Amino acid sequence: MSNNNKSNIISGTGRLLFRLVLLILLVYAGYALYKEFFDRPPPLPEGRQTGIYMVEIIDGDTGVLSDGNTVRYIGIDTPEVGEPFYEDAKKLNSHFCLGKQVRIEYDHRRRDRYDRILAYIFVDDSLMINELLVEAGFANVYIFPYDQKNIQYRRRLITAQIRAIDASRGIWSLPPPEPAANYYGNSNSFRFHRPDCRTLNRSDASKMLNFESRYDFLELGFSPCRVCNP
Repeated sequence: MSNNNKSNIISGTGRLLFRLVLLILLVYAGYALYKEFFDRPPPLPEGRQTGIYMVEIIDGDTGVLSDGNTVRYIGIDTPEVGEPFYEDAKKLNSHFCLGKQVRIEYDHRRRDRYDRILAYIFVDDSLMINELLVEAGFANVYIFPYDQKNIQYRRRLITAQIRAIDASRGIWSLPPPEPAANYYGNSNSFRFHRPDCRTLNRSDASKMLNFESRYDFLELGFSPCRVCNP
């Protein structure tokens, strides 16, 4: 084989290796770009506070922090004094939170009309107490759409509620209210009602939903009206 042919073969091999390395680099760069812009984890809520302790438990969804603030667990509602599972909710809250360092994460609205902080409560870094109470059947989802812009956390609470309902845990083991022929709900308020409820606002028909089953509203995260108790 002539020197020219050998040189051509070496040159061709070099070009092939160069193209292969270039292809690998392009694939890697494309993957890195995808991870950076399209496969990011959901952004964290806008505000958070760490290094704070829960020093008092008021009830299932309310506590007092070491900085003196009272915190109301956003997105849920636990039974009131005298109602079934009130003590269970309070005990579960105490077991996981009392005396523990917690992380609080805010949503769109940070305080309610009683000047309580509205927050998601985390212990052991990743355990969300709001979600835990719902999962155990000791709280129902209670959404105020204006307050809760974090759709990821809203979905987590609703999913936990569906699991609790399907397993008949806690409040979902109680006999349901007398059924109605159908129910109405408003997507502005995230509440559903009996057809004859005096608080039902039918003024905006575009926001009104109509289902035959209360479960259809519960699995969307709607809460029963406290007046007509659907």
